[in-house]
Amino acid sequence: MSSDGAVSLRGVGKAYRLYARPQHRLWQGLWRGRRRFYRELWALRDVSVDVRVGEAFGIIGPNGAGKSTLLQIVAGTLEPTTGSLQVNRRVSAILELGSGFDPRFTGRQNVYLNAAILGLSRAQVDARFDEILGFSGIGEFIDQPLASYSSGMQARLAFSVAICVDPEILLVDEALAVGDVGFQHKCVARLAELRERGTTLLLVSHDMMLLRNQCDRLLYLREGRVQEIGPPEPVGERYLRDTFADRQRGTDFEVADRGPLEPGALRDGIRFGSGGGELLGVRLEGEGDGERDAFRPDERLRLLVRARVAPSLRSPEILFQVRDQRGYVVYGVSSAGAGAKLEPGPSGLVAAAFELSCPLYPEDYSIAVSLVDRLGEGRAVLADKIVPACRFRVTGSEPPPFHGVVDLRARCRALDPGDA
Repeated sequence: MSSDGAVSLRGVGKAYRLYARPQHRLWQGLWRGRRRFYRELWALRDVSVDVRVGEAFGIIGPNGAGKSTLLQIVAGTLEPTTGSLQVNRRVSAILELGSGFDPRFTGRQNVYLNAAILGLSRAQVDARFDEILGFSGIGEFIDQPLASYSSGMQARLAFSVAICVDPEILLVDEALAVGDVGFQHKCVARLAELRERGTTLLLVSHDMMLLRNQCDRLLYLREGRVQEIGPPEPVGERYLRDTFADRQRGTDFEVADRGPLEPGALRDGIRFGSGGGELLGVRLEGEGDGERDAFRPDERLRLLVRARVAPSLRSPEILFQVRDQRGYVVYGVSSAGAGAKLEPGPSGLVAAAFELSCPLYPEDYSIAVSLVDRLGEGRAVLADKIVPACRFRVTGSEPPPFHGVVDLRARCRALDPGDA
């Protein structure tokens, strides 16, 4: 492993033995491998990935994809069946929240027990105990048996121990969904703080917005195999595409990959849909001066979209979404929502021009474009979607006077305190 590598997996696979009857386990031992009384279930197959020191690395996939199994192998609680693993830093893991806790012990005793498992001495825990207790918010319950805690309280205590021991590699498996909203926000803020300190994060979650905001790269697992590794937006979109396709399978509107919009396009994006129509062109223009990919915050711009629809599309609409660098949707609207009804001509061609302002924070953005058939009652069929269809940059010569993504043009005037 190179000096900047935290975790390296090469050809890692994990198989479980499934026995039809309990006595088959005994028979397997007696036969000493000369006969098989089990079938193998492969939770992981041929997983190879390198995670860099200080990187936030997310793992996504449907239930049963092998995400938790992969984290357990990195944590050392499972041995891989095939392949090799190298971990170059001290690991702190939040896998099954509360694992390693004893319900007969008090919260205080469990803090010392769990921290000892993570490799801390009693003196080190003494120095961190107040921080752990304060972060958990357990208060006076710290000296009550863990069996009297709610599941949320146990999760908060487990999370607090794991992140207050200065981990070099932190593994988190769906742990950020616990506790109330205030505690979740506190956890996300602590993860950001750990990242600034150089902690390597491996996160498993179904919360795509969390992963897009926190992670540098995503690993997409499906049926135990690596589907894609890369930036959060395209990898996350492929996972969502496959999830949508699974729901549509067996219907008249099955989702499939589509070809690129034009040769050489979509080098880092994807395109998919159920057919019945196709996007033909997407172009971003400045006001009166043709196609561009850079705009000032005070400019207006125009998005031109052309498409061809089949006669089966009864009510076609074109939608677009502006996304920031992490894939968050800043703004989105459909042609109908913006006041236009698309009427296909004899050749089935439709076109839409969206006029919009650009009150955005100076950084890079992308635009996703979709062609849908609006069926009514909140239902729509996705005919074609491109993510991203184009990219643009909002430029600025000096830092803007606001924080966030969108400038809401706030104005302030001083008041006499007596008039407030």
